[in-house]
Amino acid sequence: MTSFPKDCSPFGVFGGAGGVWEWTSDREGEGALVVGGAVISEAGGCRVAGRRSLEQDSKLPFLGFRVLMETGE
Repeated sequence: MTSFPKDCSPFGVFGGAGGVWEWTSDREGEGALVVGGAVISEAGGCRVAGRRSLEQDSKLPFLGFRVLMETGE
């Protein structure tokens, strides 16, 4: 994920977008909201702003979640 250094965040984190759709705690209708884009998405679908609703029990190889930690700053 370090192939594109210009995509590095100000905190030195690479690969902040793409890879898998990310689960959120938000709901849309009867489904759970996932954001981002997956490796199987077409170029236009690989955006941080991408949104879609899936059933909560969906199990797909291109779904995941991002672990975050507050730094206290």
